Amino acid sequence: MRTPSAEIFRFDSMAPCHASLGCFLQNFIQTAINRQGYFTIALSGGVTPAALFRALCRPPFSTTICWSKIFFFWGDERFLPLDHPDSNFAMAQKNLLTHLPISSDHVFRMPTEIKPYATAARHYQQTLAKTFATLTSKNEPWTKGEYPSFDLILLGMGQDGHTASLFPGHPALNRTDWVAEVETDQALPPVPRLTLTLPVINNADTALFLVGGAAKIKLAESFLACQPQPHYPASLVRPRQRLLWYLVQ
Repeated sequence: MRTPSAEIFRFDSMAPCHASLGCFLQNFIQTAINRQGYFTIALSGGVTPAALFRALCRPPFSTTICWSKIFFFWGDERFLPLDHPDSNFAMAQKNLLTHLPISSDHVFRMPTEIKPYATAARHYQQTLAKTFATLTSKNEPWTKGEYPSFDLILLGMGQDGHTASLFPGHPALNRTDWVAEVETDQALPPVPRLTLTLPVINNADTALFLVGGAAKIKLAESFLACQPQPHYPASLVRPRQRLLWYLVQ
């Protein structure tokens, strides 16, 4: 399978980035809905996507995107209360989901109330398996090495090159199931997490990085023109069709 080359878009500020990204999402989402009747996305957390989410809740995108046909999942999550300010689900609820015509049965948060952590990971994999089987009219069981295909996975990148909750040198980088539990002192805040694994991320149609700040942009540039560098997990993201990097100074 051909590995897509990174498509890089640069902006001097967030406003034009949000406008460009909104137009991309509007067209991409509608094309998928016209083809298959729905759209699947895995959201990321953090300050940078929160601003994007708020922009999407305003015209024109609040009315031109077909929100009712989108199914929302998460790329990673912290084991925190659902209303905690560092919860990725809470951030999306506050800045996106509660402001748009989105049905609650189209929202699939990671179950951080379940313990132990490995059980929560298996539970979310089962949720993904059931939901994607229903969406795609898949009648046979999922086999080993088979993965769901998101239309879009939205990603960020840390200053250490981690993405989702896949950290440099962590065993989760080598996991071949769909969802992994992660415990590491590299995480900020330092709480356990769930994350989609690299095989799931790389089976997406499109992966889109939204990265802000000179230090992170410099790091991204250090590997975007080169071969993947395992010590920077973000460099290992290679989806099936398109790899987009939106860089904001």
